[in-house]
Amino acid sequence: DMNAAVTADANVTTLGCESGAIVTCLDWGYSPWNPQTGVSDPNREYVYGSCLQAKRAAYFVGKGDLKSYTLTGTRIVKRDEYGFGRDAEGGIERTDFLEALWSPEGAVCLNPEHRRHPEIPLHPEHGPRIERCEAPSGQLILWRDNGKLATGLPPRH
Repeated sequence: DMNAAVTADANVTTLGCESGAIVTCLDWGYSPWNPQTGVSDPNREYVYGSCLQAKRAAYFVGKGDLKSYTLTGTRIVKRDEYGFGRDAEGGIERTDFLEALWSPEGAVCLNPEHRRHPEIPLHPEHGPRIERCEAPSGQLILWRDNGKLATGLPPRH
């Protein structure tokens, strides 16, 4: 589906490409079910839906703009409020350059100066109207009621 929306339907089988959002989010540790029990979990469902948009950098899905604002192979770091996802070494990823907080509808807030590909122009109607992801001094992420997954640029060396 071009908007990465997920709907539970017992009559539908979903297939995903290895490099696509579905498989990538599962590999990152974001599944809509509890991996120990296989039981559906509303918090995991929400973060999984958020991951689908974050992986695609689909900032404005909820505003009707289904475009992906990233390129294949772009490295990002991500973490969620609950600690579901982990990096390849099993640790929580960290960024000093917060890009966005995500929901299943796209970006809840965005720091445009930390976009993965600032050379890709934002939708002219939506880009300027999305709020910034401000956090108190010394705090990198301020989670929101609807922003449970954060993405950022890898730390600079």
